[in-house]
Formats: sequence, C-alpha cells, structure tokens
Amino acid sequence: MRARMPKNYKKGGGRTKLLNCSANLVDVTINDFADSRNNKGSRLKKSVSTAITKEAVHNSDVAWYDKELEDFEDEPQSLSVVNIYDAKNESSAVTRTRRKKKNKKLVASSDVEDKGNEYPLDVWFLLSKYVRPEDVGRFACICRGAHCAVKSPKFWLRLYKRYYNPAIGVPEKLTPECIERPHSLKACVVRTLFFVYPPFMERIRTSAPFENEPHGLVPSYCILAWHRNRNLWDFHFKFQKGCNVSKIGLLSQKSKQPDLLDMLEDVEANDEHGCRVLQVTCLNFVSAPAVMGMYLTAVNLNVGYKMHHRLRLTFSNNVYYHQTRTQNESNVIITFDPVSNIRVLDWWHPQYPHK
Repeated sequence: MRARMPKNYKKGGGRTKLLNCSANLVDVTINDFADSRNNKGSRLKKSVSTAITKEAVHNSDVAWYDKELEDFEDEPQSLSVVNIYDAKNESSAVTRTRRKKKNKKLVASSDVEDKGNEYPLDVWFLLSKYVRPEDVGRFACICRGAHCAVKSPKFWLRLYKRYYNPAIGVPEKLTPECIERPHSLKACVVRTLFFVYPPFMERIRTSAPFENEPHGLVPSYCILAWHRNRNLWDFHFKFQKGCNVSKIGLLSQKSKQPDLLDMLEDVEANDEHGCRVLQVTCLNFVSAPAVMGMYLTAVNLNVGYKMHHRLRLTFSNNVYYHQTRTQNESNVIITFDPVSNIRVLDWWHPQYPHK
C-alpha cells in the first residue's frame, strides 16, 4: 500500500521531507530487505536507506548508559511512511511465529504422554495372581512385562491350583500328578478349565442339535477320518487350518532340529493347535471314501424331501476349489442323509478325541 502524497507536496522539496520523516525511524524489519518473501517489488528509496544506515551507525557507537530514555521506547506514536507500509506484513509474520511455537508445545507434550510409566517385572507377576481366566488375553496385551508373566510356567500352575476341584473328574493327563511338567502346560490348563470353571463350561453347553455350523471349516485340510457304531453312527473328520502338505517336507528338511531341553521347557507347545473335529451323527451307515490328505472345499446343509437334514461334504486336492466346476474332476463328495446331529469340536472341548 503506497502512501498518498498531500496536495501541497512539491517536487523540489520531496527529498528534504523524506529525510526529515526518516529521522524518526527506530527499527528496521525483515520485510524492508529486497529478498524478503513479503516484499512485493517495492523498496525504500536511496535517501531513506541512507538515513537509516546513518542512524544505525550512530546508535551503535553510543553506549547504552549514554542514551536517553526516549531512545528505548518501542515505537513513536506517529508512524512513518515505511512503517505504515509494513504494518500489515509484520502482524502476519508474528501470527505465524506464534502458531509454530504453539505446535511445538503440543508435539512436546504428546511426546511426554507417550513415554508413560515403566514398572518392574515383579509388579506384573504380583498382579497376575488376581487375573481371571477369561481376562488372561487382555492382561497379556498391556505391556511386555505382563506378557512375560503370562508366558511363565508359574502363572499357569497357579491358575490350575486355584480352580482345580478333585471332586470333578478330569482325564488322567490333566491330574495334578501329570501337570507339573512345563512342556505343553498352557494347553493342559486351558483344557482343565473347561472341565471345572463354570463360565467356560457354559460356553460349550449345547441346548439343541445343529447349533454348531460346519461352514467355518472351509477350507481346511483333512488329516484323519474314522467312524464308530453305538446306538447311532458317528463319523469323525479331523481338520487343520492352514496346513499345506507340499511344504511340510521342505520345512522339515530346512528347519534345524530344536534342542531337547528347549522342547521340554516349552510352555506353549500344543500339537493340537488349529485342529477341529467334525462329528456327524447318522441313523444309517454311509460308505465314505478315504479323504485324508484332501481339502474340504464346500459344505451344504439342507433339508431333504422327507424333512430330514442332509449334509454334503465336497473334498478336493486343490484348496482353490470353486463350485462352478463340474463333478467329473477329481473331487470327492460325501452325502449324509438323514443326519440327526452335527457338532464341531475344538481342541479344548472336553469331548474332543485326544487319543
């Protein structure tokens, strides 16, 4: 913004008036320089810049104790032509500086909050005594100290002794005499809790048939199949998630054999991890072909024409099976009709066949 000259301004006396006006200048801002970002092509005249330079040299030569009180004033009440031009730019620059300082304070405060408090490992072992079985996963996710406490054999032995009841019958491998060994201790304690801990017993209690949906088994690898005859025929199919037969041999050759002592002290060892058993109960015997080593790729459960449930399992050698393929390919389809009950048993279920 350029200052408007008065009407009585003369061309010959302009130099003298500008010099007199610039005598009141005290400070030089950054916006007065030619390479300033806020400078839009206009700069001070040579006469004004000379007066500013002389004043700066004069002020630097005078000691601070020889200066007058007026020399320390922030700004005169009458603004000069240059100060009027740069007032707007100075205010915007000050606003940007304040914002940057405020952002730095916010970042510094957030860094302090992220650090938090770090407690000794003994504190987490003391707190682990009061963790309920259903809260073990939440407690282990708090920090590394809590995770180390949960992985210790002492934690699982204490949890076992807290809820074990001799009056409730458990398998022989889950008795106190067989539970002292560290190997596979976690899996044994989890299985025991489903026998003796009431909240876990309520989870697996079924009130009606066909409550377990078998569609969650797709796609799974069938590692075992058998059947037995009681009053009804029970057909069992043992599946494992994420098992690839073509890579088992390569992994066993490349992987180094672990140390025997490390295997005996492995608390989290579990041979049945990821395994589930599909139990199909039928009224009549069904001649089922051998499907071990194949993938379960499709499950169809519907009602037949006699109002009985009918189950059809499709097995394939390829895990990427699609239902649009024809039945002439190397697929095995097993149909159970009529079906009285279907159950899906996880490895921690009390009726899971571990033998």
